[in-house]
Amino acid sequence: MLENPQQPILSWGCCMRRNWIFLVVFFVSKVLLANDVRGLTAQEKAFVEKWGNSKEWRARLHYRSASISRPHSEIDGPGFFFAENGNVDSVAELEASLRAMKDDSLRLGRHKAPTKCAFPSRHQFFASRGLEYQKNIECKMMKDFIADFHNPTSVSVVFSSAHANNPASMFGHTFLKFNSDEVSELKHIGINFAAQVPPDENPVAFGYFGVMGGYYGLWSTTTYHERIKTYNQGENRDLWEYVLTLSPEEAVLLIKQVWEIEVNSHFDYYFFDDNCAYQILRVIEAIRPDWNITDHTIYVIPGESVKNLTNQPGVVREVKHKPSVRRRVKARVGQLTDQQREQFFTAIDLDQDNIQFGAEVVDAALDYYQFVDIKTKGQMSTQERDRQLALLSYRAQLGKVIEKPIEASETRPDLGHDSYAIHLSGSYREGFQPYGSGSSVQLRVKSAYHDLLNSDVGYTPFAHIDFPQIELQYDGDLDQFRVNELDLLQVTSLLPVDYLSSAGSWKLDVGVYTPKDFGTLDVRASRVDFGYGYSVGLGPKSLLYALLTAKAELYHGFDRGYRYGPGFELGGLTGINNDAKLYLRYKEFIALDRRMNGQRIQQVLFEQSVFLHRNWEVRNTFEFVSRIGSSSLDYVENRLGVIYFLN
Repeated sequence: MLENPQQPILSWGCCMRRNWIFLVVFFVSKVLLANDVRGLTAQEKAFVEKWGNSKEWRARLHYRSASISRPHSEIDGPGFFFAENGNVDSVAELEASLRAMKDDSLRLGRHKAPTKCAFPSRHQFFASRGLEYQKNIECKMMKDFIADFHNPTSVSVVFSSAHANNPASMFGHTFLKFNSDEVSELKHIGINFAAQVPPDENPVAFGYFGVMGGYYGLWSTTTYHERIKTYNQGENRDLWEYVLTLSPEEAVLLIKQVWEIEVNSHFDYYFFDDNCAYQILRVIEAIRPDWNITDHTIYVIPGESVKNLTNQPGVVREVKHKPSVRRRVKARVGQLTDQQREQFFTAIDLDQDNIQFGAEVVDAALDYYQFVDIKTKGQMSTQERDRQLALLSYRAQLGKVIEKPIEASETRPDLGHDSYAIHLSGSYREGFQPYGSGSSVQLRVKSAYHDLLNSDVGYTPFAHIDFPQIELQYDGDLDQFRVNELDLLQVTSLLPVDYLSSAGSWKLDVGVYTPKDFGTLDVRASRVDFGYGYSVGLGPKSLLYALLTAKAELYHGFDRGYRYGPGFELGGLTGINNDAKLYLRYKEFIALDRRMNGQRIQQVLFEQSVFLHRNWEVRNTFEFVSRIGSSSLDYVENRLGVIYFLN
């Protein structure tokens, strides 16, 4: 969601350092214009009466209705409104905009352009409804910019899948692609919305300002080829393209709408709501307000935003898939027979001389070396380059083969479960006194996103991203109600090590929970738990992993108010088709505070999930917690519940 932009639109970024003198002069001129006593014609007054509060006009101004406040525009920077209160009064803004269109002397925006050229979307709004202004004024710079899009015939929203090892992209990313019949697809132009992040920004500041709106949002353009190099090849992310039913005229109007925002003003960037996914939908809705594609609750996730498109009839015409280079290699090798697979590994083994295999094997080997070339950023070893060239030379001697199509991956985001979740469960425990045996009921509410036991359809396999979530528990035998857990952030990436990647696996848990090793359920401890290690795949849906962990916890009952220590985690996860999952974990933590003096705490978790429907899941969890050597503090719980996902 927070992505580094490419080329700003004609190099006009939303700079963090503002030219205050220009803004003061510009603001004063807008106020004077808004309060101009010159009246409107009868036709213009009728126009204002008809369109001033219309959904169509407010959409062009990026107005947003709120249940607890009056409608207002989401444009944050100055320069976009002619009326002093144009961000909250669409009628006043329409009147002031009409006056501005009639004043040929105005020079507006970063290019000091006539009103028609600085605000082409509004000009089109008026002209298409019978009010034509500034007919003799040419807008060369704007027309040249639109010409770079090669007469677009349609528009697509492209989703790049999640990249769990990059915190800025853990939820995926969306951008606009303008399709043209005049040039190859690689030369199609994309428009991107992203935070303008200084190149030397540190991760702490990056996270804080991304959440708090400390960055300006920047619209930028680049070719689709550059996007493929960045996402599809460089970061090995699948691309899902949703071709919209916008007409060629609407495609051009969409470009004008982006121009109008970028040359006059800006949005502030917020990681959770005013992000790439939301602003992409909003700018589309400015052109087609009847689509109602920006209805959301607290925040917008890129993968969820494409559901807003597919859930509306008549919005999406076609869905296309472009697999990442990594996925393409894995798919090609997966299509080989066992004997061919052995030949493939011989073909890519630099210690082997034999490369004379069938076309299918050689093609897979060439895909592999393309992956290596991209991974090393063109810096393959001399031996690898020679092997690639030898394979190419040998492949030229072979005839054509019918290439088997690569199955579309299961990561298509609009097919996945929704992001919000309500988990209702009941449990039976056997544990320490005074609790003993008893039953409880839990209610867990999660605002996002996906854990390792959820169905992977629509999501990146072996990746877990959740935030925030709260669990409430009622103990029936004790007639006691309590907050059991408050998880702020849980991230896990278990990318298996194979011939394509040696990347490590890791996890991070931050939140408040109930430790089960104290002989009481009344303890609430804050924790930060980090682990790093490696995973080994046992198939496309199964793996084993091992992590070394480090954990720190805060609680007033600990010695000095905290405890910390190392540990490890071993686990195995397997999926049964797309119907169910099994997950077994063993954790051990060595508490190093003085009171516990190296006490070892172990936890065993065995969980099963069954997928009844896209948004329905049944889950069973068995948990055993013990201080090694202190069996009187053993805790056992079995929990059965149902999860409902919603958006």
